[in-house]
Amino acid sequence: MNPSALVTLANLQRRRRADTAPRAPFATVGRARRALAEDGMTITVLTQGDLPNLSGLANAVSELADCLAFRRPQENRAIHVINELASGCTGTVQLSISGRAAYSDMGWHDPDPVAGLARRVIEELDGTDLNCLRQCQRKECDLLFYDMTRSRSQRWHAEKSLRMAGAATPTASHMIEDRRPGPGDCWCSPPRPRRTSRCDAHG
Repeated sequence: MNPSALVTLANLQRRRRADTAPRAPFATVGRARRALAEDGMTITVLTQGDLPNLSGLANAVSELADCLAFRRPQENRAIHVINELASGCTGTVQLSISGRAAYSDMGWHDPDPVAGLARRVIEELDGTDLNCLRQCQRKECDLLFYDMTRSRSQRWHAEKSLRMAGAATPTASHMIEDRRPGPGDCWCSPPRPRRTSRCDAHG
């Protein structure tokens, strides 16, 4: 499983290449939505009252993700915050039958969008290879990414790959691997000129 919600929230307040001022993603609802949308996460219902909890969740996820990426002891405080924010989510099990096969389907009811995000982070961590969660190795960049390359040897992130990583298709995975920047070519700093690749042609 690709932990797209985990990576998005962990990076929410971290500097990007195009930033000219502090990000402050929780100043307004509009800024929060735009910051989430940068990595392909859309929240249609978000209110000003949700912003304190969203800020708390992002801080907790960032702390926890750093611990996981650097193999440090986990922050119990961060884990508690995530669990507390997800505690209002309730699940409903329903039975469905197709021919001679019976299935159980779990549906979730989230009291607010931040609770839903916290629940999603927990679900992602349950099925994620934590060895693939890494920080960009360029010293000017502290963004985290999930290595989905076949060789599991990615060292630098590309912001476009963060948006695409949720697509579990061979084509998307191949594009992520092809767009890996070289040394000194991190998306958080001015890019050096390079030849157009197949992936760049996709826009």
